[in-house]
Amino acid sequence: MTHSNLLSLAYLIAIVGCSIPLDTDPNENGVLGETDSAFERDTEENSEDDAGTEDTDDDIINDIFVPELSELIELDSNEIDFSTIRTNRTSTRFLRIENTSGNDIVGLTQELSTSTGFAIRESCPMIPKDEFCDVELRFVPTRNESYSTDLELSMENTEGVLSVELRGRGQRVEVEEGRG
Repeated sequence: MTHSNLLSLAYLIAIVGCSIPLDTDPNENGVLGETDSAFERDTEENSEDDAGTEDTDDDIINDIFVPELSELIELDSNEIDFSTIRTNRTSTRFLRIENTSGNDIVGLTQELSTSTGFAIRESCPMIPKDEFCDVELRFVPTRNESYSTDLELSMENTEGVLSVELRGRGQRVEVEEGRG
């Protein structure tokens, strides 16, 4: 079963709310499914471990399959250097995000760990199957100093956060007095 088929199966089970018996042991007559399914045995064996707790739909989905975000998208870089630019000027760079999941990506969030000096101009909340999107990032230093932050990408129903380091330096241009 492919990665995208497993994800689709997990969503189907969550939406429909069904349970599938997993009887893999035949009875004494060699017939599957008549008594003591593997699902029932597993439930009985784990009942002591789970005493007093009930699985929610989210727990069931997570137990079935929760993909890593890094398995669904690819980034063209894990760091972006804006170099040194004059203060109060704007420098623009792009981060390409490629959808490698086999399905449309919906709900992808991009956030900066700190906003000082950096901004997200255009984000990519949705990326169609087998397509890519460019996140537009801007750097506007206001002081003569180095800046850095992380661009963090995350998505519901996935594990992990992808981070891209952003850095740059502001340089103030001094104007000499008395020249003219």
